[in-house]
Amino acid sequence: LGGQSGFARYLFTGRPQANQHQMWRQHYLTYWRSHYNPAMQLFLLYMVYIVLVWDSGAGGLPMVLVIITFIVWMIAPLVFSVFPRWSVIRQDAHDFKSFVFGKAAMEVKDIPFVLARSQQGKARSLYEVGLGDMICVWCDYPTVALWADFLCRVLVTAYLLLILPTGIVDFGSQYVIFLGFQWLLLLLFFATDLNNVILMLGAAVWILVPMLGQWVLGDRAVKPNVWLRAPEYLISFLLFLYAIGTVKRAVLLAARLVYCSRVRRGWKEADARSKLQLSIRFCYFFFFDHQLRVVRASVVLLLNTVVAVILMLLDSDCLGIRLHTLWLLNGQAARGLTVGKVRNTSSWLRPSSWRGSTNSSPSSTMLATEPLTKSSQSWQPGTRAIPEQSLQPRPSRGRADSGRAQQHDREAAATAGPGPSRLFTSTR
Repeated sequence: LGGQSGFARYLFTGRPQANQHQMWRQHYLTYWRSHYNPAMQLFLLYMVYIVLVWDSGAGGLPMVLVIITFIVWMIAPLVFSVFPRWSVIRQDAHDFKSFVFGKAAMEVKDIPFVLARSQQGKARSLYEVGLGDMICVWCDYPTVALWADFLCRVLVTAYLLLILPTGIVDFGSQYVIFLGFQWLLLLLFFATDLNNVILMLGAAVWILVPMLGQWVLGDRAVKPNVWLRAPEYLISFLLFLYAIGTVKRAVLLAARLVYCSRVRRGWKEADARSKLQLSIRFCYFFFFDHQLRVVRASVVLLLNTVVAVILMLLDSDCLGIRLHTLWLLNGQAARGLTVGKVRNTSSWLRPSSWRGSTNSSPSSTMLATEPLTKSSQSWQPGTRAIPEQSLQPRPSRGRADSGRAQQHDREAAATAGPGPSRLFTSTR
């Protein structure tokens, strides 16, 4: 939409430290717009193509590049994340599940805080990500751009209704009929202190439509069987979602016009903006924007778990060399490094041959699994910690003392052998 409107906010796309583990939540916050959502849209279009080919019985193209594209978009953030370990996978999965299904700050009074955290890239839940993005679009984008987007959406919807066979469009009427029941469940969701079970139950009604379709369309909905009717159900469902998205834009555009009218009539801009944000929050739930985001994030959670387990097996000690680390970092790290507990910035490496060495200095063998002290407050991922005594000014000494100290340093360096300085550099 930034290309259409000429208005776009800064999005963090920074590259993390090469040897610093990134949590799944951070992956989603960074890549949901550029990777995950486009990949799922492309996958749905590919599924439509497959079911049409299957239904017609004609031959189809392999679509190899399309398959590679949406697979790479989905798994690339995790493949380029270092050190897959079982404990880390469990921590990331639990954290991401709390992020997806968390209901913090869902009250109306929390909207200003949700918007502030979303703009700073510090959203605490999926709800804050979605609502913050939606408020940014419909409050800050130029009205002309919103009009243009809405008109394009209307034209595409009308075009789809004209080109699709009537037999497929008729199946979409089932989803429209069950829409009222889903909205009743949403009202119950707000009346029961934002119960997530009721919220997802409303989305689960879509799964029951093929089973209850006989009551709406008669025998045509289930004969010869539901499986053979899968193309009609899938295409009509996607058409229903696209059409309801068009209706959502119509409602939000009307709310935006009311907001502009109130500002011109002398309303305080803060009050008029607050009313507009309430309308956006209403549409965010009642037009299933949040429910669809939860479904997509759940798919990401499941896929991340599978990919992370595969990478963990490739990076296990039983293979003799950590293949994932070898490909991602370097061979020296893959052959002898053990990984400490990875959590946020505590990601450190040390060759197993260095453990217990009496020749290594304390600064060389410090791990991130040990509590950080004053001597390691200046530590950065991938660097060697500086001992506290090295930061203190050294007293001046005579030439003889200095010569003996230099001779002692040379002897110590000759007997210590290779040390961590070959892998890490000091921040001094």
